[in-house]
Amino acid sequence: MPPPRSGRRAAGNVHRLYVCTTCVRDLRLAPGESSRGQRLADELERHLHGANGHGPADPRLHFLKVPCLNGCLRPCNVAFRASRKYNLRFSRLGPEDAGAIFEFARAYLEHSTGDVPEDEWPEALRGRRTVRTPPPHLLLGSGSGAD
Repeated sequence: MPPPRSGRRAAGNVHRLYVCTTCVRDLRLAPGESSRGQRLADELERHLHGANGHGPADPRLHFLKVPCLNGCLRPCNVAFRASRKYNLRFSRLGPEDAGAIFEFARAYLEHSTGDVPEDEWPEALRGRRTVRTPPPHLLLGSGSGAD
């Protein structure tokens, strides 16, 4: 049985990888041409399903395509989110970064707070983190129960 996709009971085990499919939003495309964000999403999906020799991703990682991650000034964007962990967004990415994104995903999954030290990131992602948001329990105090 696959893990739940949402819900508070399983929130501690669910990690989400979001990818913006509309980057670069203001770039005109030829009919039938995919956006850079969609090409990145397609490559991430190939990795997720075990293509490119990387094997399938960890079942705790849920991959979601979204129309925007609010990083339009620095396209293309992916974000990592999990309950009680830092939320992170990386920008200026392309399909060639899919392997590095999944390498970072493995570190994010295993790190207790998600705040993986930059010296443990794949080289391709260094200097590309554009958002780092602490989890609510750190902002509101550890006893708040907020996720």
